[in-house]
Amino acid sequence: MSALLCSFIFMWGNFISTLLGYSYSKINIILFVLHQMPKEILLYGNIYSQSASDFIESFNAIGEDEEVTVRVNTDGGSPEYGFGMIAKFIEHKGNKTVKIDGKAYSAGAFFALYADNVEALDVSEFLIHRAAYPNWFEGSESFTDELKGNLNRINGSLRKALESKVDVSSFEKMTNTKIADIFSMDSRKDVFLTAKQAKELGIV
Repeated sequence: MSALLCSFIFMWGNFISTLLGYSYSKINIILFVLHQMPKEILLYGNIYSQSASDFIESFNAIGEDEEVTVRVNTDGGSPEYGFGMIAKFIEHKGNKTVKIDGKAYSAGAFFALYADNVEALDVSEFLIHRAAYPNWFEGSESFTDELKGNLNRINGSLRKALESKVDVSSFEKMTNTKIADIFSMDSRKDVFLTAKQAKELGIV
C-alpha cells in the first residue's frame, strides 16, 4: 500500500470506516501496521520492457524513504532495461535489502552491489559478466557506435560498483579472472559464484 493511498484513507477515515463497518481508530491502527511493514518488490524472470516498467512502477508506489526489499531470481535480459531498473533502485532513499532467492544472473547480480543489505540462500548463484547484446548483434552492422558507446558507459558504471564492493585482488584470485577482462568489449567472460563465495567476497 503506497504512502499516498494511506494518507488518503487517513483523511477519509470516518467515511471508510462506516463503509467497512470498522471503528475509525481500528482503521487507523490497521493502516499504521500496513504502512510500517517492509515493502517487497519481485525481480523474477527475464528483464525486458514490461518487467522493467512493472519494477519501476512498484517503486513509485511506495514512499521514497521507506524500507524496501527486492527479491531476485532472474537470468537477466536487456542491458538498457536492466540498467534502468538499477538506476531506479539506486535513487531510492530508503534502506534497501536484496534477497537472492535463486539465480542472480547478469543484471540481477548487480543489484547486490548497490544494496544496503544482501541475503542469499545456500543454493543461490551469481553470474557476473559485462552488459552485452547477443553475439550475432554485436558482430553486425546494426551495432552502431552510438549503441557501443552506451554499452561502454553502462559497463563503466557496473565495473566501478563491483570494484567498490569487493577486494579486487581477492576477487581475481578466487575467480581466476581479471575484472578488466570481464568488462572488456573485446571478450565475453562469465564468472559464476556460489552464495558461499559471494559471502567470502563481501557481496553478501
